[in-house]
Amino acid sequence: MLLENNQSVRILLVEDDEDDYVIFRDILSRVTGCRVFLEWAPGYGQALEKVKQTRYDVYFVDYRLGDHNGLDLLKALQLQDLYIPIIILTGHGDYEIDIQAMKEGAADFLEKEFLNSSLLDRSIRYTMERSKAMKELSESRQQLRLLSTRLLEAQENERKVVAQELHDSIGSSLGAIKYTLEQKAVEMDNEAQEDGGILLDRAISMVRSTMEEVRRISTNLRPPLLDNLGILTTIRAHCREFQEVYPDIRINSQLDVQEEDVPEGLKIVIFRILQEALNNAAKYSKAKDVHVSLEKTEAGFEFYLEDDGSGFDPEDLSLRPIEKHGMGISGMRERVELSNGFFKIISKKGNGTIIRAFWPICSQVFIPNDSL
Repeated sequence: MLLENNQSVRILLVEDDEDDYVIFRDILSRVTGCRVFLEWAPGYGQALEKVKQTRYDVYFVDYRLGDHNGLDLLKALQLQDLYIPIIILTGHGDYEIDIQAMKEGAADFLEKEFLNSSLLDRSIRYTMERSKAMKELSESRQQLRLLSTRLLEAQENERKVVAQELHDSIGSSLGAIKYTLEQKAVEMDNEAQEDGGILLDRAISMVRSTMEEVRRISTNLRPPLLDNLGILTTIRAHCREFQEVYPDIRINSQLDVQEEDVPEGLKIVIFRILQEALNNAAKYSKAKDVHVSLEKTEAGFEFYLEDDGSGFDPEDLSLRPIEKHGMGISGMRERVELSNGFFKIISKKGNGTIIRAFWPICSQVFIPNDSL
């Protein structure tokens, strides 16, 4: 026995035929090895009400429930993020229904014609053990999700620190060096030291280029605009700078959202997706036009990027070793899903690429300290 002796088991039977309920109750009364408490819901609506009030260990659900069926009930409960161990009761020979039930997440299925106490006992024990294993797996996934979020949070915090150091320390030092050299160049011009002046001009030019490179690295690590002026200004600035670097690519941005409406935790996620998607468009797609949009609807926030590049076959990409194509798409997907969003990429060879990320307003962004 997987169940301990005298263990209590709460069971809900969802059955619209009272005679079948009586038969089921009588068979269940002969199950040994545990104490069974049975409740009955004669229909779909009554079952939903009972589930709101009480949690049961096992649910036996007749497939045919008038205007609804057992799979409708299973899906309704799954939409509420409830993992419920449901056993579907079907008629003799309903093989396709049985297979569909298992695909939809039912724990087991039984043919009503062949019900007996031994079969019910086995099914209850199996379902409860499966339910326990699924619960433990869910908890493990949640812990892994939390760990992944913490790692991304630590990475972003470290990037912010390094970017600030580059800007404040190295950037300031380079600025001071540039100023000193410029002052010396002015003095040498006045003294008509032509050869030395040329060398100083070259040194000033090198320092100026180094300052630009430090600024670029610092901005890529963590754009200061994001913390100072917000995501909308950051998107516009990044698109403008990208187009300066890649003048052959035209970018059109459409931002139908107010700055204060975007949750703080989503801003860095949206920027990282934009950053990676534009890099991909420049390096791989050979795109000429890119459309970027961020909008708020009644349902949630949507980030959308479409390019007219060469596209690719997502199936081919998924089959390649990671080291050959990097972690770009995987990284975008991970960031979106860890922030309780949905990520989708649509592409076909010769037809460009579409990247969509959506965050429902009803779901709270899963980001500790709002700094993913």
